[in-house]
Amino acid sequence: MESTKINIGFYKNNLELLADYFKLIEKIERELGEKNIIKEVPILKKGEIDQKIPQNSESVAEMEEKINRKIKKTIAKRIKLYFYSLSQKYHLNSVENLIIACIIYSDIKSRSFSRPLLEIVAKGDMIKVMEYRRFLLPESRLIKNRIIVHDPHYRCPEYKIERTILEKLLSRDDHIKINKEKSCKIRRILSPKQIYKYLSEYVVGQEEAKKVLSVALYSHYQRIKFGKKDKGNLQKANILLIGPTGSGKTYICQCLAKILEVPLAICDVTSYSETGYVGGKVEDMLEQLLRAANYDLKKAEHGILYIDEIDKIACRHPGGAHFTNRDISGEGVQQDLLKIIEGSEIHHWFKRTVMNTQNTLFIAGGAFVGLESITQERRCTKKIGFSSGQDKSLRDFYKIYEGITTEDLVKFGITPELIGRFPVVVTLNSLSKEDLIQILLKSKEAMLKKYSDLLNLSHIKIEIRPQTLGLIAEDAISRKIGARGLTATMEKLLTPLIFDFYSKSDKKIILDENYVQKNLCYKNLKEA
Repeated sequence: MESTKINIGFYKNNLELLADYFKLIEKIERELGEKNIIKEVPILKKGEIDQKIPQNSESVAEMEEKINRKIKKTIAKRIKLYFYSLSQKYHLNSVENLIIACIIYSDIKSRSFSRPLLEIVAKGDMIKVMEYRRFLLPESRLIKNRIIVHDPHYRCPEYKIERTILEKLLSRDDHIKINKEKSCKIRRILSPKQIYKYLSEYVVGQEEAKKVLSVALYSHYQRIKFGKKDKGNLQKANILLIGPTGSGKTYICQCLAKILEVPLAICDVTSYSETGYVGGKVEDMLEQLLRAANYDLKKAEHGILYIDEIDKIACRHPGGAHFTNRDISGEGVQQDLLKIIEGSEIHHWFKRTVMNTQNTLFIAGGAFVGLESITQERRCTKKIGFSSGQDKSLRDFYKIYEGITTEDLVKFGITPELIGRFPVVVTLNSLSKEDLIQILLKSKEAMLKKYSDLLNLSHIKIEIRPQTLGLIAEDAISRKIGARGLTATMEKLLTPLIFDFYSKSDKKIILDENYVQKNLCYKNLKEA
């Protein structure tokens, strides 16, 4: 007798998966001796699931196996189901998944089971019923993560699925298919001078940093495009940006992604912790990059992942000292970052995606407050007497980040292993008065032009006298937050004028020298 292959389908949405779970639940109830079973699958929405349960001889074990095989085929089709993603996110097993399905079934059906919930899940095995009680305890994954909610004060609590989770589980349109192309063609690679030219249209100042970044970006994508032709394995060069707040670290990364037309994900590393502790895992950064690429896996693998505030995860005890207390948000995160940065295949819970980070460019940035003192200490260790004072170059506010070495970063609290993953170190200087004036007037995204366009919507014209530009720039410098200080200064100047604008007949706002000196802290800056 020839064996016939049964074509097992896949799930297109959560409702189809729940429909199979409902058939399994009713099959279990029938086998446990339930007599009055309504043999229709419960209607979730009008016209959504309105099928009769086919009478077949499949056992409970065969139905469970069929569900598992269809789930595997759904994963192979690169289709995301919220039910499955929820299970993977909180590491739920098959018993917990069946508990969720039973509660949804009871809620949709508006009826209670003839037997206790856990007896249905355990298929009548009383030994397993006692074992499965742990899945409904307050410290269980289902209760702790608020997947299931209940009132513990009642003697027989009624379990419910959390409302927002239930809405997603009953949604037909929640699935997202990942585009997995056979190859990802890289467009024409710009030369370093072309990249530098485009950067200069948006980024003011930072000339040396722009040159280094232009060459690094060019080399990286050249390696991706032509590296396969060479027998040797060319290692990628990730980038570390060091500069004070407001110097343009994040903005430069946004401009690079815009110029090269690659996806960019900006992640704040302070929200992550070592795997197994409270907080997100570092692998979650890849999900943000995949989302930025519109779930195009190959495109995401060639994107840019910017890790912001990298200095905030410095070791509490730099220098390699060993302490009993584990540093889960500092050195622990640094150790977890090594795997994804060096270039390897990362398995993650979202859609069971396997993402290769070998061609992903990682850029880390941070202000590294206090690093300049470490650099100065290293340079001045051999000076004694009257020569022990700092050099003029060290006192120069705009060059405090020059001359940083690996030794300085290790003393700051960054592990040598992580520093080794960022061979290209780029230092950004604080913005000068002239730089801030150019940001106001001459850059492609000039701040004054943005304010003018915004006020034009209300038929308000703005005029800034040339002699006031220097005062605005100096006030922004006094705030010590870089280019962000310009926004704070302009808001302080324009807020009272816009507030009183409609009470005046003149439809023009003029910022002159007297008004700026009266409303800003320029006098205090000058006195200091």
